[in-house]
Amino acid sequence: MSHLHFPKSRFTASFVHLLLSAVLLAILISIVIFVWYPGALMFAGGAEQGLKIVIAVDLILGPLLTLVIYNLNKPRKELIRDLAIIAIFQVSCLFVGMSLVYEQRPIAVVYSGNDFYILDQQQVEKHEIEMTILDSIEGRYPKIIFEKPPLNENERMQYEVSKSPFFPLRFYSDLWITFPRKKVDLKEYFQIEDDSNCVNKQLISYNEVSSVCFDIEQRLFSDNK
Repeated sequence: MSHLHFPKSRFTASFVHLLLSAVLLAILISIVIFVWYPGALMFAGGAEQGLKIVIAVDLILGPLLTLVIYNLNKPRKELIRDLAIIAIFQVSCLFVGMSLVYEQRPIAVVYSGNDFYILDQQQVEKHEIEMTILDSIEGRYPKIIFEKPPLNENERMQYEVSKSPFFPLRFYSDLWITFPRKKVDLKEYFQIEDDSNCVNKQLISYNEVSSVCFDIEQRLFSDNK
């Protein structure tokens, strides 16, 4: 352990800890933003609580603990032990925070009735949706799904009635298809400007309702302000 080089002051040690934590945080947030919660799904999907834990521990608590306990007058073994305890605590908290974010990540976004709905793992299980159905939908997760109304007039009427506010929310997974990429396939269901690829609708999750634009070419949701 004699070959290890330690910062000369607690402030330098805390800054180094902050710098390393910031790099780790940038990697984790990139995964959240670009993989688990792309586009406007970031806030509509409920990632904030888990990220608050991650940011608080990674950028505040960890470096602050290093600032408090760091002391070169300590025996080297004791200093390494203290720093290891902080590292283990920080990694444990990061694991908890990222687990919350991962568990609440959108697995699918389904256009059903007249709105987009975010489904996480809990919602998928609640509505008894088989994962094999989601796997059959083209594209990577989260799947973007269009619940296409029945072609039969009577069945379509019953479908539309079931989507009224007077009935509990229900999904018809047997009607699910990959959300179309061509405007011509959507003209019957949406009003889309000729110079736009944007479908303007509400995006609903268990804790959030927001107005969004879904770009049918880029397959991304963005805030509609």
